[in-house]
Amino acid sequence: MEQGRAPAIRSLEAPTGLGKTLATLVGWLWDRQQRPSTTPRRLVYQLPLRTLTEQIAVECRAVMGRLGLEVPVYVLRGGQIDNDYVEALAAEAVIVGTLDQVVSRQLMRGYCCSRWSWPRHFAALNTDVRVVVDETQLQGAAVRTAIRLQQLHQQLGGPAPRELVLCSATLDAAILLAGTPRHGLSDADYSHPVAERKVGRAKPLTLAGATDGAALVRAHHQEGTLTLVVMNQVARAQELALQLADAQDGGLPTLLLHSRFRRAERQAIEAQLREFRGVVVATQTVEAGIDLDARLLITELCPWASFVQRCGRVGRNNTLPWLPPDYLAGVLLNQWPFDGHVPIKGDRNRWEQLLLAARPEEAMEVALHRLRVADVVSWTWPAIAASDPQRLLRAVEVPVHPRTPGRAKAGE
Repeated sequence: MEQGRAPAIRSLEAPTGLGKTLATLVGWLWDRQQRPSTTPRRLVYQLPLRTLTEQIAVECRAVMGRLGLEVPVYVLRGGQIDNDYVEALAAEAVIVGTLDQVVSRQLMRGYCCSRWSWPRHFAALNTDVRVVVDETQLQGAAVRTAIRLQQLHQQLGGPAPRELVLCSATLDAAILLAGTPRHGLSDADYSHPVAERKVGRAKPLTLAGATDGAALVRAHHQEGTLTLVVMNQVARAQELALQLADAQDGGLPTLLLHSRFRRAERQAIEAQLREFRGVVVATQTVEAGIDLDARLLITELCPWASFVQRCGRVGRNNTLPWLPPDYLAGVLLNQWPFDGHVPIKGDRNRWEQLLLAARPEEAMEVALHRLRVADVVSWTWPAIAASDPQRLLRAVEVPVHPRTPGRAKAGE
């Protein structure tokens, strides 16, 4: 948050997974409340991938709902074009679009809209806007185009303010104009528990060399965890996914994710990612915005910026690879003590009540109290609000994990 008028061009640089998108949204809402006369009415997200548009649109709508704000969120991408924002240029709005849709309108050549409406789209996306160019490392010439458009507005002026924010975990400083304000995280920010959990975890790197990819995955994947394999070409990703899923070779649960799927197929795959445990074979499409927290990353050699993004999909929330939430629920619900500590009477009923009431965070606090007493874990467990309570309740049959004490005897 800044006092006074915001700079025309600035950058926001932070490691992946720390909420750059949310920061730009909340920052804009704050500015609209505190200095509406100098803050653009429209917030425009320019994104490199279609997979990101729906994800960010959903996040923006969720924030508006929690704050009780009636700010519409429009989507511009292939297969979903919400052009209604041009009908209310005096109203606040959030526009989330792919770079082809956004930049073409800014250049008076709008895709998926009548040429007679081009001037309206040109005005709507060049005036009274704060343009957020997210994941700049994937946008190529569109980033320089965005900077040049902002320069032209500064030189020629306009009836309303226009601002540009460049966001990335791996921003190329060479593209920035001299004197561009650069915002990032301070040492105090990195010491925050959330940041420490996301970026403080050690991630050992091993160079595998020329080897059989399928054999490498089978040798290192652990059942019940998520392994992410990133290939540089769609054909190689498809071939590897088929090899891993081959039942004759001990097939593994496998999901294939790349940019060539049709929209309905892609949405069905992405819907499985949050709860999926197995091997996700993907291409560069996972480098931006896809919220994965893999235990293991296997990747082909790639440019440094891409490598940093891929590493951001492993150990993202510093979860415990040896103690998944399903197992933890099973331990607590089955009343298994740790190191002789007797379970508190009524824990099982309390767990069931909280989970069935869709209050998993409170249920997890009950678990944490028990586990801390037993010295099994000593740090905060990530929230599991998205977990399915019924799925957790079915976890009572999960066997004891070798890292925990033995199972209590029947009747204890």
